[in-house]
Amino acid sequence: MMMTEGRTEGLKDEVAVLLEREDYEGLGKLKKGKGMIARTLISMSYDKEELLSWRAIDAIGRLVSQMEPEKARTFAQRVLWMMREESGNNAWTGSEILGEIVRRNPVANEDIALIVISFHDELIFRAGSLRALARIAEVRPDLAESFRKVPAQYLEDPDPSVRGYAVAALIALGVEGNRGALERALDDKGEFLYYDKGRLTRVVIAELAGRALGRT
Repeated sequence: MMMTEGRTEGLKDEVAVLLEREDYEGLGKLKKGKGMIARTLISMSYDKEELLSWRAIDAIGRLVSQMEPEKARTFAQRVLWMMREESGNNAWTGSEILGEIVRRNPVANEDIALIVISFHDELIFRAGSLRALARIAEVRPDLAESFRKVPAQYLEDPDPSVRGYAVAALIALGVEGNRGALERALDDKGEFLYYDKGRLTRVVIAELAGRALGRT
C-alpha cells in the first residue's frame, strides 16, 4: 500500500509541474494511462480558489477527448456516478469536469450535456452546472436550448458564483435574447472567481454583464 501511495504521489507531483507550465500536450505523453492521469487530475480539482485546480479541470476535458470513445464514455459515466448519491465519494467539481468533456467532444456526449446541466437543481452543483451550461452553449447552443430560461432564475441567488455563472450562461446563450435579464445584473457588485484560458481572475458580475451589453 505504501508503495502504491508513493507512486500516486509521484504522479501527482509530475502532473502538477505540467499544469503549472500549462503543458497539456505533455500530460498526454506521460507513460501512465490516460485514465489514471485523468483520475489523478480529479483528485487535484477540488479547490476552486486555486488556479491549479481549474487547470486540472481544463486538462481532464482535453485528456478525455484523446481517449478511445468507449473509454471516454466510461470515464464520463464514472464522474456522473460519483456525483450521485449511490457513490460514497461525491465529485464536487463533477459538473465543471463534465462541462469540459462535453465541450471538447459534444457529438459523443449530447446526452451527458442534458444531464450535467440538469444538476442546477442541486445546491452543491449549481454554480458548476451553470458554468457547464455556458461552456457548452458557446460551442453547441442547440444542446443548451432547452435550458434557456434557467440562468435568469439564479440572478438573485445568495451565492455570487451562482449569479456570476448565470450571467456567463446568459451571454453564451445569446445577448440579444437575454438583454433584459443581463440588464438586471448591472447593479450586482458581487464578485466571483472566473477561469478562462488558463487564468483565474476575480470578476465583478455587473462588469461582466456590462461588457456583454456594450456598457463598458
